[in-house]
Amino acid sequence: MLVFDADATRFLDDIYLGADFARRRRANFDALDPRPGERILDLGCGPGHLTQDLARAVGPGGRVVGLDPSAAMREAAEERCRGMAAVEIH
Repeated sequence: MLVFDADATRFLDDIYLGADFARRRRANFDALDPRPGERILDLGCGPGHLTQDLARAVGPGGRVVGLDPSAAMREAAEERCRGMAAVEIH
């Protein structure tokens, strides 16, 4: 299993904000077509960019669970999604 320390997580977080990854994230978002109130599992959520987008779409009546094996990635996702009641990170 790959292990992501804090430096690698910051590096990847910057890459995930780039245009190519933004297009990929949008394609995944569009394919899921999230609706208010839905429940979604974001498997391998990484630093939580898609998790955050999905939580906005499902709203407070929905639920998005982000799951990632890396503690550093989970920390980044928790920080990104802090205050979003619809999000759980594991």
